Parts: sequence; structure tokens; C-alpha cells
Amino acid sequence: MAKIKILLVEDSLDLAGTVREGLTFMGSYDIQIAENGKEGYKMYKSFEPDIIVSDIAMPEMDGYEMVEKIRKEDTDIPIFLATGYSANEDKIKGYALGIDDYLTKPVVTGELHLRIQAVMRRIHRFAELKNSVSPTTYKLGNFLFDAKKHQLTINGMDKTLTVREAQILQFLYDRKGDLVSRDDIMNEFWGVNDYYTSRNLDVFITKLRKYLQDDPGVQIVTVRGVGLKLVC
Repeated sequence: MAKIKILLVEDSLDLAGTVREGLTFMGSYDIQIAENGKEGYKMYKSFEPDIIVSDIAMPEMDGYEMVEKIRKEDTDIPIFLATGYSANEDKIKGYALGIDDYLTKPVVTGELHLRIQAVMRRIHRFAELKNSVSPTTYKLGNFLFDAKKHQLTINGMDKTLTVREAQILQFLYDRKGDLVSRDDIMNEFWGVNDYYTSRNLDVFITKLRKYLQDDPGVQIVTVRGVGLKLVC
């Protein structure tokens, strides 16, 4: 099996080395390190990683700037930001730029390993979906949802979703009308179930609801304390 290529963008080389050593012990990884966002962007182009894990506060170019540049070219590659910030506004900024997940610093290598494995499983399943001969365009009320292109279309207007947004919508669509527990969603996509993952899920659901608001007949309903249900 080919190694998972990880680009680790971190200005503390001691910390980056510790994370690389821990991940290498836990799984089959090829890990390259960049010291700032500017170098990280260049290495994204040359190294062609499967996933990016980046700090935010760095010299020359911070993590947010790097993500913004990458997302202009690539909406698919999973990107994790590691942060010591606790403000929701900071986290919302990252999700608005198209990151897949946040990690709280100091990074726990075992948790990072689980999150990487979870996101790669989802990517492999999406790849199988893209290569399948079965239809991958679904009707959600007045929307068309193209799972291959990660795209929602209504009234001739297209909205391209991030991979994680499309995956969560696909997950709910496959179970439409059924109540899906939050634990099931978090374990499926993040491999862990904790406070921070729960808040991450809330952000993704809020964004999906915003995309779907043009058709009031399509709703992601919250059953408090239990889970979510896609109604269409």
C-alpha cells in the first residue's frame, strides 16, 4: 500500500519533528515539513501531498493565507489547521476558507493519526463512488446534488462544496428521512467524538443549511440531544 503523503507546515521544527516521528511510528506516512505558509504553498505544488496539516501563526505567510491560495486551485485536498486559539470567530474563518478540521495545540499525535485515517477512508470511498457506474446525481427538492462534482444546482445556479461538505451531505442523503445520531457522523468523518469535533460538525451543518435555504422544502432538522435528519 502506498504511503499517505502529508505536508506538515509548522515553524517550530522541534514540534514538527516530534509529530513526524510519532505519525511515522503509527502509520505508513511520507511526511515533508515546511517552516511557513509561503514554503508550504511551494511544497504543496511540488510534493503533491494527500493531506495538509498546518499551524496558523507563522512568519512570511500564515496558515489562513496559505489555505486561501491553495483553495483557489484545489477544493479537494483535506486541510487541517492546528491552533491554540479558542475564539469561535477564528475557527469560523478557517471553515469559511474551506478547511476540513481543526486540531487543538499541542497536537496529540494519536488523535491526528485517527483523524487522518478517517478522512482518507472517506476519500477512498468517494473515489470508488466516482469510478462507479451508478448514478451520482440526486434530487433534493428543487436542488440537484452531483456527488462526483461536489456541486449543488438550483435555478441554473451552481454551488461547489468542499469535499467534507459534500461527504456529510451524501451521508445524510443516504439516510434521508431517518434520524442520524451526531455520534455516528462524528465517528464516520473524524474518528473521534469530543467537544471540539461536535463544534466542528455544527459549523458544517450551518454551512449546509445556508446552501440549502433556497428551497424551504429541503431541511436538515436537529432533534436536540439525539441527532440530525435530512428532510426533502
